[in-house]
Amino acid sequence: MTVLFHDTAPRKLLIESLGHRGDGVANHEGSSVFVAGALPGETVLVSGPGERPRLYDVLQPSAERVEPPCIHAGVCGACALQHASDDLYVSWKLGILTSALKSVRLEAEIAPMIRVPPSSRRRVTLALSRSKERNAILGFHAQRDRTVHTIEGCKVTSPEILAVLPGLTRLLASLAPQKGERDVTILSTTAGLDVAVSGPGVKDQVHLAEAARALGLARLTVAGDVVAEYRSPFLDIDGVGLVPPAGGFVQAVAEAESALAGIALHHLKGAKKLVDLFSGSGAFTLRLARQSSVHAVEGDKAAIAALDRARRNAQGLKPVSTEVRDLFRSPLSVLDLKRFDGAILDPPRQGASAQTAMLAEAQLGRLVYISCDPASFARDARSLVNRGWVLGKVTPVDQFLWSSHLELAAEFTRRA
Repeated sequence: MTVLFHDTAPRKLLIESLGHRGDGVANHEGSSVFVAGALPGETVLVSGPGERPRLYDVLQPSAERVEPPCIHAGVCGACALQHASDDLYVSWKLGILTSALKSVRLEAEIAPMIRVPPSSRRRVTLALSRSKERNAILGFHAQRDRTVHTIEGCKVTSPEILAVLPGLTRLLASLAPQKGERDVTILSTTAGLDVAVSGPGVKDQVHLAEAARALGLARLTVAGDVVAEYRSPFLDIDGVGLVPPAGGFVQAVAEAESALAGIALHHLKGAKKLVDLFSGSGAFTLRLARQSSVHAVEGDKAAIAALDRARRNAQGLKPVSTEVRDLFRSPLSVLDLKRFDGAILDPPRQGASAQTAMLAEAQLGRLVYISCDPASFARDARSLVNRGWVLGKVTPVDQFLWSSHLELAAEFTRRA
């Protein structure tokens, strides 16, 4: 049961632990209260109604409290734990993984967490809206509501993205809706920034194209239509040039992608025929094809088309085949999987229950499961272990610094 405060009277609480979202958790009259910005051991004053009251003051701070490095800490909804010491932060983040495994009665060797450096995020999605004064705003959502705030600094995002935000706000001002918001996805590539704007299309593309050129963008896309492309926005995938679909999925941090791929390459080494499930545009496929033939399966046609273009222009790869397929509704069957001796699986946050059920029965020798959600991973891992797979090393990869999100790579082998 979660307590609900029905008035705004200040209340004193003792914070006992950290929740999975990074909130401090207190016990009040037998129920849990969640306080963003509070740390275990602290006595805090909170105010406001609801199950998540606002932190009003820290009366007795924890020894683990530090000065947040970002000026937007406590306001931005992305970073949850910049105010905690590094030791506490790492312990909390690893706890998200271990508690997920414990919830399904699984144990695993947890490798040391791989951490990306600050200011390394190459892909961000921001909100484009209007202020109360009707001025265009391009920025992040607040911690407690959907209010959009201009970014004046960020310890996560790459410098090349931060540098372009004022000019990009002016460029996109005419696209800011009178009500609501648009998503703006920005990807840093070898050729410059690739910007994709959601929502309705625009008629005056000439003006936008000229402004995009002046700002130095590689590509600008609005509502799926390419408004301007001055340079192909390539990503370097182990020497292979890949142009992902505008606004399409790309791992947020290049170092994290390389680390995840390295784990897969090591565990799947020696396999002759691999299947890459939820392959996206082929960030893992193209690397794995250096040592094995790979069949890439993905539901997004644009992503598969990008992979096809990349592999046709590449040299030194073993055979790569592709297939557009909705793996949620039509997973590869046990018979489909019979021709492979290894697999890599990288589903969205909800996991892959249907496909995991097929993998659980398949006679593959090795499997690497990449996940961005420890809870859905734990559920799927239990399904695999129940059918004779052995869960080996699990490597947490912290590519979403100071947030509650955690990437991981898990190694499975079929029990002899």
